Amino acid sequence: KQWLDKYAAFRTKLEDLTTALEGLAGIADELRKRGWEVTGFKVAAQGMLTETRKVIAAFGNDKSSSIAPQTSQTFWTPLEAMPKKICNVLEKEWKNYVESKIPSDQTDILEILSKVQGFSDQTTTVHGLFSKMRSLGGQLPKKGDFELLDTLANQVQQAWESLDVDGLPPTVLDFLKKAHTNGFSLADLNDDVLNWL
Repeated sequence: KQWLDKYAAFRTKLEDLTTALEGLAGIADELRKRGWEVTGFKVAAQGMLTETRKVIAAFGNDKSSSIAPQTSQTFWTPLEAMPKKICNVLEKEWKNYVESKIPSDQTDILEILSKVQGFSDQTTTVHGLFSKMRSLGGQLPKKGDFELLDTLANQVQQAWESLDVDGLPPTVLDFLKKAHTNGFSLADLNDDVLNWL
């Protein structure tokens, strides 16, 4: 009876651990499906596999070894730490994935355009979308977060296209950068800039 109680407790702990890990594996799988390599997850999962193999080998030699008190230090302690380690890895990977969806080359131009009359509402919209995306990256994704990120990225693309920045000549963008930072000279007021103004 006592052995069965210990076995039931062992089984419950293992099932809880498995459930936690399945959720984390689902996140890693979704990132992989989207072309994002999750190398840290592989390293953490390999550590867990090593610990599990040790217990399987010990159990093969002594059927009561996995529920013996000394096993808590050699098996449960490292094994119970694995979901947290994997969670930390996935939090970083998810945050990096989210950041990869935010076009970094647009942030400087947005900052400049936000100071230009006629662009401030549109740039505020794009900045708001960037903020929503970044807030998603602040914690592990929940159900629907991948789709929400896709939606926000599409909205950023549409808002960016509505700014019609691609239609601005490079000399106008250079002028705006100079005007926003150190100032500009009269030589910077070329025909493209004057026509745009």
